[in-house]
Amino acid sequence: MPETTQPSHEKLPLAQMGRDYLKVFGNGRFVLSALCIPLLALPLMGWIAMSPVLLVNDLHMSALEYGLMQLPVFGGLIAGNLALVLVAGRWPLGRSALIACGPS
Repeated sequence: MPETTQPSHEKLPLAQMGRDYLKVFGNGRFVLSALCIPLLALPLMGWIAMSPVLLVNDLHMSALEYGLMQLPVFGGLIAGNLALVLVAGRWPLGRSALIACGPS
């Protein structure tokens, strides 16, 4: 893609860059929005990291038993994402998150 603006060769003062970063991180809505996806993915990452230790080492499961224990976890993840695809176009923005808070 061609450049649409001419690059500026002037250097920004470090103090100005610091103020810009403080302004960005001072915006609570932006910070919370930026943290949503990592915080939502944290339980899944924890399961991926800890399930071999918990299931194989602590519960002495075989590789086949370990694999079978993964089926409901990842099957539920896939089914949930497919269900979300079906309703995402019909629901207003944020409704799926509010409904997801109900079971907990």
